[in-house]
Amino acid sequence: MGKYSPHEEEQEATQDEIRSVALTAAFVIVVILAVVGLLATAIWGITRLF
Repeated sequence: MGKYSPHEEEQEATQDEIRSVALTAAFVIVVILAVVGLLATAIWGITRLF
């Protein structure tokens, strides 16, 4: 019945937490880079027009 010790379960939970936090951080970084890229392209386009 005691296949997993409570300590091992805690470790798995923290690994999943770290993984979800890492995925969230990566997603945020990608979004920020996309926004910065779009802004840079828009600013470059405006400066080319005038």
